[in-house]
Amino acid sequence: MAPERRSLLFGLAIALLVALTIGLNVASSKSASSATSDQALVGAVLSTKIALWGRELSAAAPGPDVSAGYEEMALTSLEQAANAGTPNERAKALRRLAILRSSWDRPNAEEALGRLAAIDANDRLPAPADEVDLLRSILVGGPISAAERPPLEARLGELSLGWFDHLLRARLLRRSGDDAGAEEALSEARAQATVTVLAMFAFGGALLGGGIAWLVVLATGTRRRVLDGLRAGFRRPPLPPATRAVLLGTFASYLGWSLVVWTLVRRLPLPLAEGPTGRAALLVASEVLIAALTYGVFRALRGREGPHLAEMGFRRANLLADVGTGVVAYLLLLPLLLVVIVPLAALFERLGIPSQSHPIVDAIQAGADAPLSLVLLFVVAAVQAPLVEETLFRGTLYPALRGRVGGLAAALLASFVFAALHPQLGLGLLGVFLIGFILTLVYELTGSLVASATAHALNNAVLLAIAMALFSK
Repeated sequence: MAPERRSLLFGLAIALLVALTIGLNVASSKSASSATSDQALVGAVLSTKIALWGRELSAAAPGPDVSAGYEEMALTSLEQAANAGTPNERAKALRRLAILRSSWDRPNAEEALGRLAAIDANDRLPAPADEVDLLRSILVGGPISAAERPPLEARLGELSLGWFDHLLRARLLRRSGDDAGAEEALSEARAQATVTVLAMFAFGGALLGGGIAWLVVLATGTRRRVLDGLRAGFRRPPLPPATRAVLLGTFASYLGWSLVVWTLVRRLPLPLAEGPTGRAALLVASEVLIAALTYGVFRALRGREGPHLAEMGFRRANLLADVGTGVVAYLLLLPLLLVVIVPLAALFERLGIPSQSHPIVDAIQAGADAPLSLVLLFVVAAVQAPLVEETLFRGTLYPALRGRVGGLAAALLASFVFAALHPQLGLGLLGVFLIGFILTLVYELTGSLVASATAHALNNAVLLAIAMALFSK
């Protein structure tokens, strides 16, 4: 078959597979209220940790109490989450709301437990059936006797509250008269809160570094060199038809193998999928299998004369320079995301447009008590995904499209496909599109997948580290 016809067939296959994947993502996506609940719960966890950290800071250094305002923010966010989302998500918020109201000597802890009890027990799994009675025994009522404490303490782990387990344990110990034990539990909670606050400070420092990098780019000749380099890259002659056919065929096979493997994973009763660590291991194994099958198709299509990975951008020459370029590109990306996303977030909220976080955030929450699960998730997001996605989206799809529709249009189209294949909606979709577009420009400017993969890996690693610091125990 002629290379031009093969390219056309592969292009049609890509369009069909992309449409199918988008449909599956939309069909399995969360509702707008669920997304609102997710955001409120994240805000509540962060506000609670800052409030606890602020209390310790105020106690160590007399001055204005920075914790009170964050306590109110946490309670407000939890109240918002308790009124939105699925029954299970409302239950998550109500458990934490009752714990904070009791721990901070606020009224209505019993009211939150009453609302939790009104949710059907089957809709708040995997919590134990008597969780409301268990929480009520710990949080409200009279002092806890020495005989009552051991069985209650033994059952704390059944509630799986993540970092809030520390606060619940501290409340149990305080009401049983063990002030020293309660302070120890709070100390553990404060230590994790400090990690989260430091992570946020580090992220702020990266944002500042990105702002400085933008000033350097705009105030020097770097801006003109970048624009001239992009213009020259966009005007490069198209790839030969045979090479374009190999690249499009490789990308189509990646989409096809992904649909096949993930359909089988979801439908087959696999023992490995039990528990957060097993699910994370299954994710790693599935992604490795998809990458291996795709590489096999690439080798078969290219034959002896086709493109090699080094020609596509994984080059050894100037490796350190390419890594440094990727770091700078990431720093430049951060403030750009902030400038675009913050006003759009306000607009989306005003218009009631749903947004959805990446499912890996749910996996982090589920694996908060399983360190190996978090390690595996980090490997997938910060190592495997950047290498595979940069190879497929920037190294194959974008060059294949560039000769057909022009450089800028190809960058926009490849970035749209990149975003559409991620299981996110609304604001998350736009954020991924912007990241994909910048990474495509980095690749076009440098000709190096090492540079774009470095920026991609840094972006994923930083976001994942913040999420882990926020939700882990």
